[in-house]
Amino acid sequence: MNRFTGAIEMSLQNENWYSALFLAMTIPDICCRLETGLKVDYKTYATWFDKYLGSEFKATHSDGTETIFLTGIDCYALRCALLHQGDTDFDGHRAWSKRLSDFHFVVASCSRGLVDDVLFLDVRDFCRDMINGANNWFVDFVKSDQLALDKLATRLVIHVGDSTVGNVTIGGDVKKLPNGVEDILLQFFKNGYESDELERYLVSTGFPEKSAKTRVSDVVKAATSRVADVTIMHSHLAAKSMRENKSDQ
Repeated sequence: MNRFTGAIEMSLQNENWYSALFLAMTIPDICCRLETGLKVDYKTYATWFDKYLGSEFKATHSDGTETIFLTGIDCYALRCALLHQGDTDFDGHRAWSKRLSDFHFVVASCSRGLVDDVLFLDVRDFCRDMINGANNWFVDFVKSDQLALDKLATRLVIHVGDSTVGNVTIGGDVKKLPNGVEDILLQFFKNGYESDELERYLVSTGFPEKSAKTRVSDVVKAATSRVADVTIMHSHLAAKSMRENKSDQ
């Protein structure tokens, strides 16, 4: 997921609000498709949003009352209006969301606000909430699905540098791991994944296939050679044993 969440974060850093927002709106679609393999509809999208982001868009007041800023159904209606029409006029999606009459994205000190039935959201906070939701989902996905890496490898990859796609070789030189990938490789290793599986994941990010083996080896050696990280190998072996036992059942 780093290729998508990293692109959102980069867009935010560059103040490219529209790029960040439009990609953030697709995060539940991507996650649900990976998890189920089925076409994502409004129910699936809304359920994912409510599970991983619902609590972020609720506020409980001192008198015990609760304000709900955004639900999964609301977000799906907004997603359709934005991605298909480029606006927040979701009258055509009124069957899904009937609570709100309009949305406004802002860059302001206030993260979110609800005035009557009009919702105001800070675009930076909204996008980073989506990133956090994706990260939390990713942890659950990897733990629950032994084929998680294979499924992730099927997502869109923009090949950068020296890559091979089918019988076509794309020239270039990539020496640096994509942002955040080293941490993800290390987390997979701690979860019991073998080097060949880590290599497949690294290639799925667009990293050159012929260099993946060396870079994975470097990451694992660097981590397990440090005295402070000796528990990493123990975690790897324990998780590997659990995966093997699970596959034998």
